[in-house]
Amino acid sequence: MWEIKNRTPYSAASLWWRDQSGVHSWIVGIKASFEFTFDGEVQLLEEQEPVTTMPTYDGDPVNPSLLYEADILPMRPVTDVILNATAYAPNNRPAERFNAGFRVAEMSKKIELNGLRFWVSTGDDQLIPGPINTVPSVPVIWQNAIGGYYCEGDDPSRHKLEPRNPCGSGAFGALGLREGDKFPQVLNIDDPSQPEGLAAIPVHWQPRHRLVGTYDAHWEKNIMPLLPQDWKRESQQCAPADQQTKSYLRGGEPIELINLTPNGRVVFTLPKIGLTCLTYHDGVEIRHRPRLVCVIIEPDHFEDKGRIMIVWNSEISVQHEIDYLERTLIQERPYAT
Repeated sequence: MWEIKNRTPYSAASLWWRDQSGVHSWIVGIKASFEFTFDGEVQLLEEQEPVTTMPTYDGDPVNPSLLYEADILPMRPVTDVILNATAYAPNNRPAERFNAGFRVAEMSKKIELNGLRFWVSTGDDQLIPGPINTVPSVPVIWQNAIGGYYCEGDDPSRHKLEPRNPCGSGAFGALGLREGDKFPQVLNIDDPSQPEGLAAIPVHWQPRHRLVGTYDAHWEKNIMPLLPQDWKRESQQCAPADQQTKSYLRGGEPIELINLTPNGRVVFTLPKIGLTCLTYHDGVEIRHRPRLVCVIIEPDHFEDKGRIMIVWNSEISVQHEIDYLERTLIQERPYAT
């Protein structure tokens, strides 16, 4: 019962979920891990990362950032593209500021990186950015982007929070800027007041949080334990909005990284993998096709190579008798063009 037969070299797992109407869904997750060289060669890793059902956080335990979202989620409407990366100054020459970015198919993004500096006082209650230092590289993490959480005493009214990036640095004005705070090193090129990053966004940060629905007295009395009616599937998208594709990626798309490795520019192709699932429920065979829901690129994960992880999900509704679901068979197949 509820068995996964995985006939691929990739990792796989499954779980049950209930939608807003209370109908059970069987969700299958598949994950493939590859390494890529800075010359653009892609090869399947001998050791595959497991499919996860819980998010993984990183940084300050009190106020962490999201390293990896769970691999199995209610079906995301499009593909998330996530980069856990460090930006490198061009030509291996430390710089005060430089740009980095990436392209996946028609999606592209560019960010600005700054050397380390701090907010200093002018002596008349004004704060300005202090002298900037040159740097060879900048980790592109939310802790280095604009934002922050300031807790002054026990009075909640004095607590100040940037809801788009509570673990950031150097928040402006009313958000609690103080002398000695670090100036953000990862900046949005068009709007420096906008938190900027390439990594995943937790569900309790904006803009994801506004999509999870309303959990009020009405929900508690009339709907709980089901999801609220205003819950949106878009809340499961963990990438920044400009890193969510217009439609699902299929594999075979070109990927270009600029200043996200010591080599400057790296180009390779997203592996193209065909998968199919056969689920047997109460003697009936249900064929369903996984969708590519997340691409995680880690350009300098290894000493001289990068890593890319690809996640597929497939979700089917099971109206009655979930105990009669016997197994799901996962197979790799020739990719249909």
